[in-house]
Amino acid sequence: MQPIIAHYKLQKLVSGDTLHITSFTFTGKQSGPRVYLQGNLHGPEIFGTALLVKLIHYLETVSDIQGTLTIVPQANPIGVQAQTYGMIHGRWNAQTGNDWNRIFSKTQGDGIEAVLARTLITLAQDHDVVLDIHTSGTHALPHAYVSDASKNTFDALGCAYHIVYGHEDYYGAFDETLLKIRETQGKHISTATWEASSHISLHEHDLEEQLEHLKQFLISFGMLEGEKKPLQPIKKIAMRKVRWLTSPKAGYITWKKSVGELIQKSEQYAHVYESWSGKVEHLCAPYTMTFLSLGTLQAISEGHVIGKIVVDE
Repeated sequence: MQPIIAHYKLQKLVSGDTLHITSFTFTGKQSGPRVYLQGNLHGPEIFGTALLVKLIHYLETVSDIQGTLTIVPQANPIGVQAQTYGMIHGRWNAQTGNDWNRIFSKTQGDGIEAVLARTLITLAQDHDVVLDIHTSGTHALPHAYVSDASKNTFDALGCAYHIVYGHEDYYGAFDETLLKIRETQGKHISTATWEASSHISLHEHDLEEQLEHLKQFLISFGMLEGEKKPLQPIKKIAMRKVRWLTSPKAGYITWKKSVGELIQKSEQYAHVYESWSGKVEHLCAPYTMTFLSLGTLQAISEGHVIGKIVVDE
């Protein structure tokens, strides 16, 4: 199959160059679900782009699909070009400080945040299923934020954890905003944010593994032909059990525990080296918990975020 490729103007730069959002739409001969996939809404989170490009190449080898699949590999070309000293820091708009995934409640006007929000919402809102692909930390256990209205739509993604959110958990993210829009129209939509890997991972093995999960996701409701594999066990937990863990100590952190490993209350999970004293401080779990991802900072001050955790209460 060959996709229909469309370009949507986003921003003209002072250099005279123009940034576009590009969509790839595959339409099958038979009617079926309408699915929307996007990646790289946050600048540093490039894994989703590479993964969706792999999916596009795969789809070009199949003869047909059922329904319509729209793919936006790079949802935010502004964020991905925000680079300093070899690091991409475009999680936030450099002009306003706003998180690019918290701009979707305001789509009116000519400001770049409104233009980006309006473009992406317009592209996605008429679909039945929407998956926004992100990454988390330097090491991550793949997990998904899934709306409580979506039931088991995303089980085939192969995540160990589904963090289930309801109306009381809305923070203005892309998937949440789409859910609210469709609800006001009296229409159902299944939405999720998939933390598919870590920020720094772009290994071929990881991409191939997650491509298979993405294909299983599309097979699960008949869009792609193929054998359905047994579902992996999934822990479905409430949003309130997911927290950002901050460090009670300052220094240079080294890890004793890995993502996905259950850590008992008071058990050591990291060491912190103090450069000014030569001492080693031990960080112990304030409660029984599991790391979903480890933070990107290795040199930390007191109160710095060092990881995303699930609390076992």
